[in-house]
Amino acid sequence: MSFSITGVTRVGLKVTGLNEAIAALGAMQREAPRAKMDIHRKAITFFVLKAKERVHKISGDLGRSIEVESITPQMGVAHAAMPYARKEEERKGNRRTAPNTPHAYMKPAALDTALQMPTFTKQGFDALLSRHKTR
Repeated sequence: MSFSITGVTRVGLKVTGLNEAIAALGAMQREAPRAKMDIHRKAITFFVLKAKERVHKISGDLGRSIEVESITPQMGVAHAAMPYARKEEERKGNRRTAPNTPHAYMKPAALDTALQMPTFTKQGFDALLSRHKTR
């Protein structure tokens, strides 16, 4: 946008680019659900990767069962499909070889994801703003 002022005793003010800026705001509002889905997609994919890194690996079945279930503008959902997934999340370590070592993999992955959410959100909305940048 730019401003131009004319005259000395009588002042005229003209704003150029205001209509374009208003149109860009409308476009950003229409694209916001897609931007939110992109943010949720990035976050839930990060979560799944972190959970797979942290899961206790014996056969590998539990790790392979962790996957993205759905992504909407409101949230991303992941799950572990094995019937013993919750027990493994809550189980303590082996009494002899690793006492009190937790087997939690979902909760730590959720904490890692929560720490990254501000970055994912900023990147998503920065991309939205840059697509509709006006001069």
